[in-house]
Amino acid sequence: MKIDAFDEGLEHRNIVPYDLAYARVFAGVKEYVCMHLASVELVHIGSTAVVGLRGKPMIDITAITSRDDLREEQRAFERIGFHRRPVWVDRDEKPYVCASVLHEGRRFNVNIHICHRGDPVHKDSLAFIDILSRRPDLRRKYEEAKDRAHAVDPANPQVYNREKEAVIKEIEAQIPKASTKEGCMEVHQVGASELKDLLALYKYLHDADDPLPDAATVEAVWQELLGNPRYKYFGGYVGGKLIASCTLTVVPNLPRGCRPYGVIENVVTHADHRKQGHGKAVLAEALSFAWSQGCYKVMLMTGRKDEATFQFYESAGFNRNDKQAFIAKAPADQGRSFP
Repeated sequence: MKIDAFDEGLEHRNIVPYDLAYARVFAGVKEYVCMHLASVELVHIGSTAVVGLRGKPMIDITAITSRDDLREEQRAFERIGFHRRPVWVDRDEKPYVCASVLHEGRRFNVNIHICHRGDPVHKDSLAFIDILSRRPDLRRKYEEAKDRAHAVDPANPQVYNREKEAVIKEIEAQIPKASTKEGCMEVHQVGASELKDLLALYKYLHDADDPLPDAATVEAVWQELLGNPRYKYFGGYVGGKLIASCTLTVVPNLPRGCRPYGVIENVVTHADHRKQGHGKAVLAEALSFAWSQGCYKVMLMTGRKDEATFQFYESAGFNRNDKQAFIAKAPADQGRSFP
């Protein structure tokens, strides 16, 4: 992928229908950045991350960095071809870089907002996407606000955003506010160094499980999972301790306009922390990420047969009556092998 200068042409400011190319452009930028910068995780945000939403054809991205110095991460992006513009959003607490890329003969502008994990530009942006994905009424109001703002001033982003402010506040009011009480949970992706904690939590996943292979094999599998951007492990933390988790796999797909689908597995909460909303919060984070990747549906299965479990998943946004699941399991005498 070639990283070029941001294209200031006004055609990039027009309000246009949603395009499936947005997800592919984001995937290309993510692959390029991940090849060069190991310290960041890219997440697709903004209007182009909401399937079906009209908006400007600009790809907005958050770069979640593990560096303490955000400006140093900004300089790292500049070293691989991105650049700064004298814009109002480039602040010390949220440095900004941009570029344009060519995709299938068309040019797309890219905006990257650099932040730490848990920053509102990360968490609230995903919640914003989730709300617009679930609320067609707010989606229509937001599109109408974009049209009005574009009519006022298509070129000045400050004027454009000011004209949308009232509707944005209405949507943001739907975002649950984080509790500040002691013992509240934080939700984010499980870190590479947390394999031991994750395996300890998995003791509460099944009453009985197959024994693990040797430590080197377990570590190799973990590194393979971490190295594939389609596998995501989400964790809930209380007091810094991992107490709930689930996995999400984003699966490429040819039908449904080549939109991917998600599969959630290994939903687990520590026995001492159940019935407190932790599992639902972790599932909400996984769903938000899936919608941000353009998934048209997310599926999960459970081996439990009790009504309480069914009601739990329904309360988290899943429909037990939509489809029927069928499972084929490997023969009991089939030997296991590991790479």
